[in-house]
Amino acid sequence: MARYSEQFGNNIIQKMVGPERQSGPDLSREYGVSGVRGRMIHPGVKQQVVEDIEKAVENGAPVSKCCDVLVMKLRTFYRWRKSTEDKRKGVSKTNSRALRESEKDAIVEFAVRSGLLIPPSTR
Repeated sequence: MARYSEQFGNNIIQKMVGPERQSGPDLSREYGVSGVRGRMIHPGVKQQVVEDIEKAVENGAPVSKCCDVLVMKLRTFYRWRKSTEDKRKGVSKTNSRALRESEKDAIVEFAVRSGLLIPPSTR
């Protein structure tokens, strides 16, 4: 899971409640939480957003205002706080176009036989 530094979190809090407040759409784009409804947001990003909102709340900011700044529904915050797991139905979590291990091995074997690649064991 992606984790961000404490400094990054503090910077976002400052952007939310500090004197140099950014617009909500700018912050949400910076976080990667804005966009089309139903688009996957990485669980690490969700977790970081939740942690940073909770930190802002500890410093006196209302949860609803933090969500407004991020152009995010309050319900989404509470859902992410409960679980950052992707719960979309019918969405493939794997790339159907990705090469299988057997295909990758065949490509490497062909490249080694053709002299295009030095075998990994002789490097």
